[in-house]
Amino acid sequence: MVWAEEYARAGAPGRVGHIGENLLAPTLIAYGDQAQRKRFLPAVARGEELWCQGYSEPEAGSDLAGLRTVAVRDGAGYRISGQKVWTSLAGEADWCFVLARTDPAGRRHRGLSFLLVPMDQPGRIEVRPIRQMSGTAEFNEVFFDGAVARADHVVGGEGAGWRVAMGLLALGAGCRRSSSRSGSRGSWPKWSARQSVAARSAIRCCASTSCASGRS
Repeated sequence: MVWAEEYARAGAPGRVGHIGENLLAPTLIAYGDQAQRKRFLPAVARGEELWCQGYSEPEAGSDLAGLRTVAVRDGAGYRISGQKVWTSLAGEADWCFVLARTDPAGRRHRGLSFLLVPMDQPGRIEVRPIRQMSGTAEFNEVFFDGAVARADHVVGGEGAGWRVAMGLLALGAGCRRSSSRSGSRGSWPKWSARQSVAARSAIRCCASTSCASGRS
């Protein structure tokens, strides 16, 4: 929290890798397996891979459990079809963490999975910028048409997407509320802060040669 507060106080520029640093990395530390951490955390720490978040949909913004994007098992992976919207930095991102329905029989928050999807899939992923009144286009629509995700890139296991997605939002809140917290005094903010501190330490570790190579 101290680092985030001082960075903001100094008026430092926005960090293009903040989605990977503040959202994905703590989530992998909390819910990912060792192979996922070894593969993705060093690249996030070194700024080599950028991430975007695939949550909101045209018919599922505030009602995230109503999403319609589906991921169908296909051999050693999944085929993803659907649309996400208001996706920040999708045009620059190398990867997207996508919340999709893997169990068509599951209702609402059941049957969802949290998948790590490479964005460089011509013909399978299309990014359309959303032009704002300011002339900028930070947000995007993202269309998935049979996009491929590996089975070992499902965080928390198939069907655990809602738990992982809600954990990510809590972890992200710990970073966003570093300078001001006006919420309740329940366990969620305290848990977020502890997880975020642990995440920052682990990310710093993964920038080192020993962690990146898998040695402890």
